Amino acid sequence: MSTDTASFAPRVSPKERLDELFVEIGELTGQRNAIDGRLVEIVAEIDR
Repeated sequence: MSTDTASFAPRVSPKERLDELFVEIGELTGQRNAIDGRLVEIVAEIDR
Protein backbone atom coordinates (compact mmCIF):
# COMPACT_ATOMS: atom_id res chain seq x y z
CA MET A 1 0.00 0.00 0.00
CA SER A 2 1.54 3.33 -1.01
CA THR A 3 1.41 6.35 1.23
CA ASP A 4 0.33 9.65 -0.23
CA THR A 5 2.74 12.14 1.33
CA ALA A 6 0.64 15.06 0.10
CA SER A 7 -2.10 14.02 2.51
CA PHE A 8 0.29 14.73 5.40
CA ALA A 9 1.24 18.18 4.12
CA PRO A 10 -0.32 21.08 6.00
CA ARG A 11 -3.18 22.68 4.13
CA VAL A 12 -2.68 26.23 2.96
CA SER A 13 -5.19 28.53 1.39
CA PRO A 14 -4.87 29.35 -2.31
CA LYS A 15 -3.91 32.93 -1.36
CA GLU A 16 -1.15 31.72 0.97
CA ARG A 17 0.16 29.40 -1.74
CA LEU A 18 0.11 32.22 -4.28
CA ASP A 19 2.05 34.41 -1.84
CA GLU A 20 4.62 31.62 -1.40
CA LEU A 21 4.97 31.27 -5.16
CA PHE A 22 5.53 35.01 -5.62
CA VAL A 23 8.23 34.93 -2.93
CA GLU A 24 9.91 32.07 -4.78
CA ILE A 25 9.68 33.98 -8.06
CA GLY A 26 11.36 36.94 -6.37
CA GLU A 27 14.18 34.76 -5.09
CA LEU A 28 14.71 33.13 -8.47
CA THR A 29 14.67 36.50 -10.21
CA GLY A 30 17.37 37.75 -7.85
CA GLN A 31 19.48 34.68 -8.53
CA ARG A 32 19.00 35.13 -12.25
CA ASN A 33 20.09 38.76 -12.05
CA ALA A 34 23.22 37.74 -10.14
CA ILE A 35 24.01 35.06 -12.72
CA ASP A 36 23.47 37.46 -15.62
CA GLY A 37 25.69 40.06 -13.96
CA ARG A 38 28.47 37.55 -13.42
CA LEU A 39 28.23 36.34 -17.02
CA VAL A 40 28.65 39.93 -18.23
CA GLU A 41 31.75 40.28 -16.02
CA ILE A 42 33.23 37.04 -17.37
CA VAL A 43 32.63 38.00 -21.00
CA ALA A 44 34.14 41.44 -20.37
CA GLU A 45 37.24 39.85 -18.87
CA ILE A 46 37.57 37.46 -21.83
CA ASP A 47 37.27 40.39 -24.25
CA ARG A 48 40.15 42.27 -22.61
